Amino acid sequence: MNDRSLITLCAPVHTHKEGQAQIAFKILNLNPKANTSLWFEIPEEFRAFLSERSDAGMISMIVPAMQANKDLFIEGVVSKKLLAEINTGKFQEILIRAMPKLKRITVRAESTRDQPEIKPQYKSMGFSAGGDSFATLLASSSLGIKEFTHLTHYDVGSHGRGKAGKKVFQTRVVRVQSAARKIGLPVIPVNSNLNDFYDKETDFISTSVVRNAAATLVIQRGMAEYVFSGAYHRRRQGILLKGDITRAEDEFTPLLSTESLKFSVFGSDMTRAEKIVLIAKHPITYDLLDVCMEPRKVRNKINCSTCYKCLRAMINLEILGQLDSYAPVFDLKLYRRLRWWALAQFLNGAEESRAETEALARETGFEFPAFSKFCARPIPFWFARFAKKVIERIP
Repeated sequence: MNDRSLITLCAPVHTHKEGQAQIAFKILNLNPKANTSLWFEIPEEFRAFLSERSDAGMISMIVPAMQANKDLFIEGVVSKKLLAEINTGKFQEILIRAMPKLKRITVRAESTRDQPEIKPQYKSMGFSAGGDSFATLLASSSLGIKEFTHLTHYDVGSHGRGKAGKKVFQTRVVRVQSAARKIGLPVIPVNSNLNDFYDKETDFISTSVVRNAAATLVIQRGMAEYVFSGAYHRRRQGILLKGDITRAEDEFTPLLSTESLKFSVFGSDMTRAEKIVLIAKHPITYDLLDVCMEPRKVRNKINCSTCYKCLRAMINLEILGQLDSYAPVFDLKLYRRLRWWALAQFLNGAEESRAETEALARETGFEFPAFSKFCARPIPFWFARFAKKVIERIP
């Protein structure tokens, strides 16, 4: 169908070359200048997992279609359950709460099925070697929950754009594969050009659940269940949702399930401080933990050691008395130069996050320095931000 009032997702095309199995969807009428192809690639060894349906493409194009305020037509076969949720459930409502500029649309499909392609048998989770994913993996094991059979790592926007983003993805895949060998699980990396269909205003965090679900639907012939690593304790969800879809992950994630693939969230009953306490007990994390949100600033370690997430992790590790254990992944010399700022930034930050770490500090007897408390005040904090930028550039 090529009705120009609609965005059309053409039926999937499968190709196999250079050790990769690819599924691609031609997109009509999204970009007025040209037709475009959306693609996902996985290693040939996982070829049997590659779906023949259009679910992955449909979920990929929901946000771009809602941005364009155009209905979406899907060629090929899609999940009857998922299509119904998109059109009549809370799916679009939650997306609009997170991104108010989106418009409600109608999605139609050439064909639907209420049965899986085959009966899948595996259970996977997204693994970045970050705090949330390590907590999911380690807590699941210690609680006796059915073990995961596979780990996944996706290129759907979290690594950045263009060639630089692809380079970060490849670097992280190698690191994740190294971690997975120690854990004893196979990794399924999914490479894609999905990020090209999201403009720079639609950042990764606002659409992360949708993007990761799309990549998982690519391999739904093999996966019966996929577990998201929760970012927020459930008491922090449902508020400040604008711009951050993960603040609705407990409510939103299950809506992405199909007849064959169940999506769920683990970790919503854990605070970030509790996750740090958990992972710090496991030496496997000492030379693998990757929490950095600015990988292009990394010098000679896994983490840049200056971004907000790096500094927050190091504060918690210092409070626990475990910071030196993570010398392989953090630049501790740089941290100690910026420690005053890190603590000031933390004390100046969101109350919900601060309360969790302050409770941990009370338990361990950690005292926040008076100078950092002073720098956390509004006017000193304004000047301290500039001082931090100068100090972090010193070799």
